[in-house]
Amino acid sequence: MTTPAGVPTISAKRVRLSHFIYDHIISKVYDLQLLMIPFKRAAVNELELKRGDHVIAFCCGTGQEFPFIQSRIGPTGEILGVDWSDGMLEQARRRIVNNGWTNVKLVKGDVTTLPDSVVEAAPYDAGICTLGLSIISRPEKAFQALKNVVRGGGRIVIGDVCSFSGLKSILNPLNTLTVLTFGNTRRSLAQSRVFAETSPLSLLDAKLKWHLGGSRYIVSGTCPMPSG
Repeated sequence: MTTPAGVPTISAKRVRLSHFIYDHIISKVYDLQLLMIPFKRAAVNELELKRGDHVIAFCCGTGQEFPFIQSRIGPTGEILGVDWSDGMLEQARRRIVNNGWTNVKLVKGDVTTLPDSVVEAAPYDAGICTLGLSIISRPEKAFQALKNVVRGGGRIVIGDVCSFSGLKSILNPLNTLTVLTFGNTRRSLAQSRVFAETSPLSLLDAKLKWHLGGSRYIVSGTCPMPSG
């Protein structure tokens, strides 16, 4: 999947700015955004997790999904959280310590270019990424990386913000303003909309659910079995 020519990609300058903002500002206040928690819970529900499952969370941030994942996989399951921000990962570490979890590991890395030395191919039962891909300049690369590390038959869920379409497009300036502090722009939201509408094509039994009037989405599906 590639981004259509009519949808500008996110600039490298914007990505660097997002790094700075997340490390030094957003990481300090992220968990105060309580309205995101029901959305993250809904995304985890789509994973259909079982006891003992091994789950990888791309763009895990402060680990807001971790409690919902833990309640399903239990102590015999495992979570690997991956994020690019030192500030966000530090908050995630505090969450892990405060909850006494011993089955959660964290890795700093770019989810579009994870090497095999960091994450092995196809060992995970499920993969999730919420509110992360929309600020990545090449979300399709991160999506492919997530599929690479989830076994055939495993579940994948992506949840994120996006632009409105149709008559609701008139609300896009306000929509952009509400997520501007998280590194999103009009361009990134437009790109995220395209991703939401096209990414399910590479998953089995794929579902696309719109939230908040179409300004949020959750894509879920099953990773195809490897050919041959």
